[in-house]
Amino acid sequence: MRQDGLIWPYHIVEDTKFSGPLAKKFGVREIPTKYLLDKEGKVLLVNPSITQLDTFLAARIGG
Repeated sequence: MRQDGLIWPYHIVEDTKFSGPLAKKFGVREIPTKYLLDKEGKVLLVNPSITQLDTFLAARIGG
């Protein structure tokens, strides 16, 4: 990972791709997978579209 210049702090690799336990737990169906987390780290959205993200955020913070 260092050789590839991947500098973010958390890397998870599963050889089973999308059928592994972490992929199933967090709903990973594509790479990259995007998550919206709250301040406690709870997963709020997985792979939201821009429209879904806008709607979600507008409902919570106004907009």
